[in-house]
Amino acid sequence: GADRVLSLYLSTDPSSGPGMNLRAQITAALRPLFDGLGADEVAALEDEAGVAREYVRSMGTRPRGLALFICSPAALLSAVHLPVRPTPEARWGPRPDVLQLLAIMDEHEPAVILLADQREARFYGIFLDEIELLETLTASPAGGRPPARENPEMDGQHRQAELLRAHVRTVAETLERIAADWGADRILVGGTPDTVAELQRQLPPALRDRTRGPVGLAVNATPQEVLLRVRQRLELEERGAELLLLDRVRERTGSGRAAMGVADVVAASASGAVACLVYAAGTRLAGAGCAGCGTLYAPPAPDVCRACGGAVAYVDDLVDRLVDGTLAAGGRIEEVRGEAAEQLAPCEGIAALLRFPVARMQAAGSG
Repeated sequence: GADRVLSLYLSTDPSSGPGMNLRAQITAALRPLFDGLGADEVAALEDEAGVAREYVRSMGTRPRGLALFICSPAALLSAVHLPVRPTPEARWGPRPDVLQLLAIMDEHEPAVILLADQREARFYGIFLDEIELLETLTASPAGGRPPARENPEMDGQHRQAELLRAHVRTVAETLERIAADWGADRILVGGTPDTVAELQRQLPPALRDRTRGPVGLAVNATPQEVLLRVRQRLELEERGAELLLLDRVRERTGSGRAAMGVADVVAASASGAVACLVYAAGTRLAGAGCAGCGTLYAPPAPDVCRACGGAVAYVDDLVDRLVDGTLAAGGRIEEVRGEAAEQLAPCEGIAALLRFPVARMQAAGSG
C-alpha cells in the first residue's frame, strides 16, 4: 500500500498543562491510532512516533503550537511552528491532515496596522498572533519661516495643513508598499482624527476599500496593546463575516446556488461546483471514497463506485477530502466558529456556496 503520513498537532506552550509534558501528550494523541493495526503497522507507527518525540526533544525555544507531518519511507519531516495552540490530535493516513493548519491560517490572515499623527507614523504587521514593527516615519520639519501675511493665524493654519498633506502623502505611499509586500487584505488605521481623515482622502480607491478604522489607538501604543486591540477587532469582524456568509448560503439554497448538509455538499463537490466550502470548527465526518477515481460518497455509500466500478472504502476524513477537492478546483474554504458554527449544526456542520446549480446526485451515486 501507499506510504502513510503521521500528522500530529501539539500544544507545545510550556505554560500550559499539556505543554509541560509533551511525551505524555504525544502518547495520548497516538493511542487511538493503534486500534486494529497489525504487527507491521504497529511497528511502522511506533517508528514515526519516535521521530516525533525526537523532534520535540530537540526543540529549542518552544512555540505555542506545533504541526508535524512525518513519513519516514518518503523521507518527509515537515514541522510548522504555530504561535497559537492547536487542538492536540493525531492522524495516520495516505495524505497529510492539514485541516487544522488551514483553519489556523484562515483565522489568522496577515494584517497591516498603521498608527499616525501629524508628526509620526508607525506600521505594524500581524500574522498568526505575532506582531512586528515594520517601519517608522517621522514628518519632515517645517522648512524655514513662511513670509509674514496680513493674517498670521490663517497663514499658520494653512502651513500646518500643507505639512499634514505632505506627511500623509508619504504615509499613504509607504502603506501601499507595505500592504503589497505583506499581501494583506486587512488594513487597520488609527491615530489622530485629522491624520486619519486626510489619509482616507489620499489613499488610492483600491487600498481605501481594504482599509478599516479607526482602531482607537495612539501612535505611541505599545506593540502588545496594538496586538490585543487588533486581535479583538479582527475576531469580532471575523465572526460577523461568518454570519453574513451563512446568510448568503441560506438565501441561495432555494435557487440551487448553495448546498447544505453532507449529501448535497458531496454532490456539489463531485461536479466541481463548490465556490466556497463552509464548515464548523472541529467538524469530522465519515463517508466513503473510491480508491480508483477518488469519487466521494456520503452515507449510505455503495460497495462499488458508480462512476468507475472501483472498490469503495470507508473514510473517516470526509471534510479533509472535501477541502482538498475544493482547493484543487480553485474554490476557497471557510471554517466558522461561535454562533455561525451553531447555525450549521442542523445541517451536519457543513454547507457550500456553488458556482452553478447542481441536482442532488446522492441517489445517482456521484455523492
